[in-house]
Amino acid sequence: QKALPRSNVQHNTTRTQIQFVNKTKGPVAVRWVNFAGELETYNEALQPNASYTQSTYVGHQWILFGAGDRELGRTFATGTPTSWEVTDAGLKPAPRR
Repeated sequence: QKALPRSNVQHNTTRTQIQFVNKTKGPVAVRWVNFAGELETYNEALQPNASYTQSTYVGHQWILFGAGDRELGRTFATGTPTSWEVTDAGLKPAPRR
């Protein structure tokens, strides 16, 4: 895969969590953008209606891909654990339980 532009994000030591809930009809790939701008896959096939929680650090960028490596959305980890619904139209905050 082609590298993305080099990330300006510096390593942050503040841990957090990010969760993705697949609301599409197909599997979704969850990838982290490393400091060289390369994508690292953390979950190759998050199934429909399944969720995936990842420990990460504040400022880390995550990108979600659907069929044919079509980008569905991207987000940055924040100091507050967050949950995102992955849809064909992009990412949206998941309802709080």
